[in-house]
Amino acid sequence: MSGVHAAKGAAVRDRYNALAQEIAGLLALWNRETGRSDRSLFAALQSEPSASAQLSAMIAADPSLDNALQGRLAQFVDETNVIIPQVARSLHDGNVAALGGLVARSQANAESALRNQIPETVHLARRARELGAAAGSAFGAGFGGSVWALVRDEELAPFLARWRDDYLAAFPARRQRAEFFASGPGPSACELPATR
Repeated sequence: MSGVHAAKGAAVRDRYNALAQEIAGLLALWNRETGRSDRSLFAALQSEPSASAQLSAMIAADPSLDNALQGRLAQFVDETNVIIPQVARSLHDGNVAALGGLVARSQANAESALRNQIPETVHLARRARELGAAAGSAFGAGFGGSVWALVRDEELAPFLARWRDDYLAAFPARRQRAEFFASGPGPSACELPATR
């Protein structure tokens, strides 16, 4: 935990809501311009192979739209169509080495397109890999909060010590609230049988 409370009130609430509104705005633009009534941006972009290119062209054609929407669309497409499926495949295949680059790409997208990262979470995610983790990323809605790192059990204690010391040297004001701890993975997603 970075030691920065991920507040969602006041000005941060407005920034958080603006990110959600970007997705709603992209969907509304798509439905308006295509005459469709897709219920989610994911459904809209899955409706045909060229959907994301079409939506990008729609953004470019409307001078009233913020250019940040192009980045938000690119982030959504990359995360949904590339990063998540490849991470799932890598986990399924036990290819831990492939996770680092994919997770770093997701983190970079959060920093540039979502614009919801703070210096502390950026530092923790970047330094996790530099200090020996297979992967590391902030998670949650952003604007503070926590970062996870993936390390082997036998490397856990020395890694946590290095990561903590490095972070507190860079952000000494976070010493009182920052927490570093180990947590194993939970059970995987599964389908529960129907009850009678």
